[in-house]
Order: sequence, then structure tokens, then C-alpha cells
Amino acid sequence: MTLITLLLLLVYKNFVEEHNLWPNNKPFNWRRIFGTHNLLDLTYNTARVWTGQRILSPSIKQEPSSFDIPFIQKADQSNFNN
Repeated sequence: MTLITLLLLLVYKNFVEEHNLWPNNKPFNWRRIFGTHNLLDLTYNTARVWTGQRILSPSIKQEPSSFDIPFIQKADQSNFNN
């Protein structure tokens, strides 16, 4: 993770905490804070994110209809070495 990425994560996390957008007693979940979570997501958003993550991170198996697909996923390095 780059320094810029870490700084952005801290800024967003501080923003979320300052504005009480997520309870402190639950694990921090980017997708549930900044994304949507309804049945319409299964038609477009979830399928789109799943496709991108399936291409860039094939080592991680996920269901295309899951509401628990991570908001951010690290890509497999092997995809970029070919």
C-alpha cells in the first residue's frame, strides 16, 4: 500500500468517525458506509464489482450475488507480469 493510499484511508476513516457514519463497536466496512445495499445492486453494482475483482484477483473466490464483496480488493500481482 502506498503512502498516499494510507493517507487517504486515514482521512476517510476520520471523516466517517467525526460524522458518526459507522458505529465504533462494529468492524469498519467501506462498502456499507459509502455504497448502497439493496436488491437493485445485484443487477448492476454488485455484478460490476464482482467482474472487476474476478479479473484482477482470480485467486479470491466470491459469489456474484454476495452483498459481502469487499469495497476494495488488492489485485493479484501475477495479472500484471504477463
